[in-house]
Amino acid sequence: MGKLSITGRAEREVNCDGVTLSIKFYIHGKTTTEALRNIKKQSEKFLRLITAQGISLRDIHIEDVSVDQRFDDGETTVRASREMSIRLAFDMKIINYLTELIREQNFSVDFNCDYHIINVKQLRKELQTKSRIYC
Repeated sequence: MGKLSITGRAEREVNCDGVTLSIKFYIHGKTTTEALRNIKKQSEKFLRLITAQGISLRDIHIEDVSVDQRFDDGETTVRASREMSIRLAFDMKIINYLTELIREQNFSVDFNCDYHIINVKQLRKELQTKSRIYC
């Protein structure tokens, strides 16, 4: 008895069910101390407000903290930044809440949404199973 094996490619369209939100706070100051104090105050206020709305600290990750001094025309300016990411199941209400919060609180931030699929391993396994036909 012979064996016939056919391999191929399987596709399936799925909706993104996860999102990673990147929020990077920027503060300018005259001294490093001032810039760091203000960046901490602003980002901690943000964290306090979002955790009060039910976003877990386990879903929030600090990505980067930096301080940059510049000397222009004899003056020193300092820029501090703190970046965090929030990884959640996709929910447009949460994204809208965060953008509205940033606007209301007048936070100086860069904000980015990166959509993805949470259960990639399960989908790959399902597609691999469907892409092989054995006789």
